[in-house]
Amino acid sequence: MLFRFAIVIATLVMAPGHAEAADPSFQDSLSGAVLCKRDPLGTVRAIAGSKSSTFERGIATLTFGEAMMEKNILILRKPIVIAGARTSSIILSLEGSSYFNFSGIVYGIFEGDFKSVVKELGLRAVPATSEARVGKYERPVVGQNTLCPKTIGLTPLAEKDKFLLGCGWCNGR
Repeated sequence: MLFRFAIVIATLVMAPGHAEAADPSFQDSLSGAVLCKRDPLGTVRAIAGSKSSTFERGIATLTFGEAMMEKNILILRKPIVIAGARTSSIILSLEGSSYFNFSGIVYGIFEGDFKSVVKELGLRAVPATSEARVGKYERPVVGQNTLCPKTIGLTPLAEKDKFLLGCGWCNGR
């Protein structure tokens, strides 16, 4: 269901007559949210709820659910690029990821070489038997609460060159 909403919004954003590029502040802020910088939830919620988040500015947003069932989907005209990999959508899901072996709360479905991203971000493989993991590869963010740190996680998908990359923490595990 979530995927269908993303396709509908992406189709609308890519329709002729819309702005050519997203506001650069969306790109920087959302890249930071995926990499556990600042306040990932606050960042996505602020952009999704902003009156300036419009097709004309290069972003489409969809928010539904409430409390622990909240989901936000942000579709960007200009993709976010992290370590050479690209995504045009960011998802905030408090009820957990729709994907097996991934517990990111703010994440994107990226396309590119996941091994390059793992190396550039300094992620480490996590044992498959670990119950407290965000992704197959991860790195806690330094300087965070050691009991429940924000953690950058990455999990490759079955589809070639696609992977999930995002930020998670205790209530996402």
